[in-house]
Amino acid sequence: MLAHGANLVMTPHILHPAPDQDSEEALLRSGSFNGGFLGVAPSSKGREFVAWWAERLRTGCTIDFTCGDQRWLDLVPSIWDGVAILRHPGYNFACWNAHQRPLSCHDGAWIAAGRPLRFVHYTKWNLREQNSEQYLATYFRPGYQSFAGLFADYQNKVRTEDRFGEEGARPIDSEVLAPSGKPVANLVRSTYAKYGPTVDGTADEVFARAAAILNAPSKDRADLSDLPISILYDEIWQRHADLRYRFDVDHAAGRLAYLRWLADGGMAGLGIPAGFAAPARSALGMPELSGTADALPAVVEWLQLMSVGPAGERNRAGVSATPGQAGHLVYGPYVKLGAGHYRVRVNWSAGRPLRAVREQVADCHGQEMIRVH
Repeated sequence: MLAHGANLVMTPHILHPAPDQDSEEALLRSGSFNGGFLGVAPSSKGREFVAWWAERLRTGCTIDFTCGDQRWLDLVPSIWDGVAILRHPGYNFACWNAHQRPLSCHDGAWIAAGRPLRFVHYTKWNLREQNSEQYLATYFRPGYQSFAGLFADYQNKVRTEDRFGEEGARPIDSEVLAPSGKPVANLVRSTYAKYGPTVDGTADEVFARAAAILNAPSKDRADLSDLPISILYDEIWQRHADLRYRFDVDHAAGRLAYLRWLADGGMAGLGIPAGFAAPARSALGMPELSGTADALPAVVEWLQLMSVGPAGERNRAGVSATPGQAGHLVYGPYVKLGAGHYRVRVNWSAGRPLRAVREQVADCHGQEMIRVH
């Protein structure tokens, strides 16, 4: 196809309708074309595609928005000319299309749906921990026994070449950590992806740039003197319904209460690095935290971080039970923790009851007593 003028050759995940709607919905989320095999011509259009895709993947290869790299490929046929779709069942045989491409072996040559088998996509196979039988039983539908030998041969060839004895490849890019050395919360990452540009440089430079962008005042909230609400604070407020219910951030009293909540433990409970606490602490007259401060303080007021269940209602006193309503009062909070050892001590108080309940009982001698609960 490249020799006959194609600028790009792509393989679709499937060539026929899937056996059920769920399977097709999974492919809609992951993209129509498989990114494991691409043919690109050294033409101007081919080079344009590579530059475009590389730039998109620098910040757009996220599982939450684009399911990684492949969803971008759905746009390619409508952007560039000379895009060829390789509808040959022998290319990219894999677990997601095996039901459409029956394999058979004739005189030592493998055939897929009547066409020569060109290559197999051994997706998700952990060759160090799974043998071929375990892999096939996990990812392929029943009936794989007829081609199990093909997979066993592949694993044996890898072992013969002693590929398992090699050290693991070093990652091209390391994860950007907060100055404290802890991972940056996904909420911060996704907010920066929404508002910030691509940044190159060292981890410290990237983090400093993110702090400068996300600590800037939000343009979507009311401009209240001496009570700034940053882009990140606005995003936190927008994403949590309980915070929107509790704090009216477009009025001074609500804004002040929200900033106090953030500074007193809200940000720490969400795993937000100390570098993003500066706007709130400055507005409250509190000293700035060290850039290497621990992301989670020793003491956190958890109630303000918890979600209210169907049997509870939040008020100035905290959370009270809703009369006659069964279910959870509160639940959570949820904090994403890195690998390591943790010890948690929980102190709680139910407060004084709002009313006394009289209970009349008899002691072991039959004498009546009154208990007040």
